Amino acid sequence: MSESMEIDRDTAVTKMLEDATFHDVTLVGNDGVKVGANRTFLGARNPVFRRMLFGGFTEATSREVNLGHPGAVVKAIVEYVHTDTAGVLTVPRDNGDDSMEAKVPGLATPSLSLATLEASSKEGPSVQEETTELAMSHLRLVTNGGLDNSVVVQLTPSVLECILKCDKNGMEELALFNILRTWAESDCTIGGDLDRRTIASQLAEHIRLECIDPRKLSTDVAACGLVSKDRLAEAYKLQAISACEKHNCSYEQRRASSICGLPVWERSSSFISSSDKQQHETELLKTPPISCGIHRWTVQVEKICDYTWVGIALTGKEINRNHFLGFQDGGWVYSHSGTCYHGGQNQDLSLPKFDAGSEVTLTLNLATGDVKNGSLLASVNGGAESVLFKGLRSHLNGNNGFVPATSLNQGGQIRLTDYRILPA
Repeated sequence: MSESMEIDRDTAVTKMLEDATFHDVTLVGNDGVKVGANRTFLGARNPVFRRMLFGGFTEATSREVNLGHPGAVVKAIVEYVHTDTAGVLTVPRDNGDDSMEAKVPGLATPSLSLATLEASSKEGPSVQEETTELAMSHLRLVTNGGLDNSVVVQLTPSVLECILKCDKNGMEELALFNILRTWAESDCTIGGDLDRRTIASQLAEHIRLECIDPRKLSTDVAACGLVSKDRLAEAYKLQAISACEKHNCSYEQRRASSICGLPVWERSSSFISSSDKQQHETELLKTPPISCGIHRWTVQVEKICDYTWVGIALTGKEINRNHFLGFQDGGWVYSHSGTCYHGGQNQDLSLPKFDAGSEVTLTLNLATGDVKNGSLLASVNGGAESVLFKGLRSHLNGNNGFVPATSLNQGGQIRLTDYRILPA
């Protein structure tokens, strides 16, 4: 044979793929697409095909073999077996092209991986380990909505479980749940007469429900019936604990239905805060630090002094109890003269004044929906509320909170009459 007639090995293999003369078997997709191939080459290259085409199965003597996967996937498999690549996977995507050709790369890559998973699951462990890892390495790159539903519904339970159990894929838990729900609700008969909903309920154990938005968990997930009420309750519990730890939420709440349920002032250990000193004395209410929700308390001004102040203190700051709270970084206070101070700065607001006998109600709003990002408001004798301070949530750092406070000097006396937590 002359040198000019010789062809290299790669060209010869490609010729076996392209030239129908060498085709002795036809692989048929579930959409009717037929792909010619060489039985010997398929078997030599892939142990799955070797067992299928040269084992004791009916496919060993059939001219046509049904693979149960879309034609695009079958073509890609045959091309890859012959050339170590598949042109369908490298077709450039034109973002402005809505044609099927432009969409093929996004559909075929995960579909090919799913087909590989299906085939390898029927082989022994030696085949499964390497092949499954190769397929899963591609599926881990798939993000939400990246799997074709027409392929998903054809998966066997074992392969579906493999996907749901993988803790390295790029999909969110809700996307994985939607894959499971799509599979469960399908009437596809491939794989036999399966009780899909029962199987899906068991496979749902692999979904990390606590990582799904509680609004979706309580609607979409709960409504489909694949997850038990006990599992949903456990997920809600984990979400609540996580929210409490991350955002320092406090759920301690007094009903304040009677006077005996009120907290007391730390220094006096009673409901009364007073001072007999010439200089200011700062008093803090003995209550858990407030970092979320809406808290409201009312004080009765029994005796007025030169400087009678009510407000809040930040527990994360060092508070000098023998110094005026309004001059400290951790203090926000409101005076009987209608002025406000924080960190030594006069807030220069025109606010209602109060005197001996007045009832002053303060509301600390740290609810996430507060447009003022955390505010302290005051009302005198049941009148309209005035905003004293805004932006208080910015002072919270995860391990501190606010407590009600007073700052009085000689002759001043204030009595706590009510304390409650309001619905956010």
